[in-house]
Amino acid sequence: MHPSVKAAGILLAVAMLASCGMETADPNSIEGEFTVIWDAGGGLSPERHVLGHLQEKYPETSYQVTPFYRTHVILDGNQANHPDVYAIAENDMPGDIIVFESTLAPYLFKTGYLEPLDHDLDTILGIVSRMDGRAFDFARMQGGGTLYGIPFGKDVYALYYNVSIFNELGLPHPADGMTWDAVFDLAWDIANHPQRGDRKALGFDDFMPVFSQFHFRFLDEFGMPALDSPLWERALEFHGRWRDLTERTGFLSNKWFGFMDGQLAMLAAHLLGDDTPNGYTNRPFAAPLRDEWNAASFPVFADAPDTGPAPAYYYLGIPKNSRRKHEAFQLIAHLLTDEVQLMNSRLGLASVLDDPETMRLFGERDSRLHGKHTAAFFHHREFGSLDPDYDWQFERINASGILNPERLTAVLDHRREKLETFGEMPAEPGDESAGEPAAGL
Repeated sequence: MHPSVKAAGILLAVAMLASCGMETADPNSIEGEFTVIWDAGGGLSPERHVLGHLQEKYPETSYQVTPFYRTHVILDGNQANHPDVYAIAENDMPGDIIVFESTLAPYLFKTGYLEPLDHDLDTILGIVSRMDGRAFDFARMQGGGTLYGIPFGKDVYALYYNVSIFNELGLPHPADGMTWDAVFDLAWDIANHPQRGDRKALGFDDFMPVFSQFHFRFLDEFGMPALDSPLWERALEFHGRWRDLTERTGFLSNKWFGFMDGQLAMLAAHLLGDDTPNGYTNRPFAAPLRDEWNAASFPVFADAPDTGPAPAYYYLGIPKNSRRKHEAFQLIAHLLTDEVQLMNSRLGLASVLDDPETMRLFGERDSRLHGKHTAAFFHHREFGSLDPDYDWQFERINASGILNPERLTAVLDHRREKLETFGEMPAEPGDESAGEPAAGL
């Protein structure tokens, strides 16, 4: 047999194995200790979502977790927040794998701390082909055309509502596909109801998912606050509608605890979040202690009825200082397999697989979601978008603050100062899409 024919046959066999979700590596071929740098503010569990799967597959491995937390910094007289991700890059923190949420990516990707993974991804095309390509498009957009983090899960959003309150007031429950206009109408029905008491009608854990639905941009083409953009006016108008509502009902400072305590009828929010002692305001969903609740899809704008919030992904990366890059990538590849993706979906971490069955079983092993309308989390066919450089600093400043140009400029100046240590990462040559939202995002 001609050598080229034989080689082609081997490659075909490997591709067929990969396409079936199988791995060719011997489970016993990876052993020893790996250092995992962990975003403790992302809302995931190291053991449940990552390490347990790896230890089951590769029993001769062990893992040393190095967590980092999201802490506070004072900027120009105002309090803003940033994760200790700065210290990771500045100190070249040793590690083999880093797990982090996508709002940390804009800085990490520009520092040169992470290994480019495009070439490695070519070795598992059978796995990647079954995934939602928009997740990889989003990661490459954040990396200026290069893949520095591989998406392996994502957060989800919904309009949570207190069933007991709606039943008591005799009002219709929220439903999938509602517009924001309809939600505000319903909120005003609650606000004006004589039996409302001191309960509040509508809350948001973060306005940015809402603003992303009309592709809001903080910055103009020159990297300055886009004060003249009609999108800023639209964001301020939406926030003003909510402020008018709170003038009628009163203001609830902590929406998560208010919903949990039965003091809030509707909450537009994500599911996962930071519940560590060092957490700030990016809290995870907590069900009401005494009342019944359920969920409807995240509301939409009438001019974009299929568009949900911008995605929030969880990435797996490899630090350049790792001495076990090849084995680290094998571990990452295992976390992308059908088996692990399905298990994580059952545990309440949404999959990046493009698979209806995986979505149907979402939250099956999350006690909070038993008997709930989990299909609401996957209702939208399209995603919104924010600036390519949108990060956790932007996210953690509230809606009224982030639209303050002075405060926004202080955040940008601080990050620019940090990046001067490494230099801004240039876009890939010939990559015309760098810095622009990918199709469908």
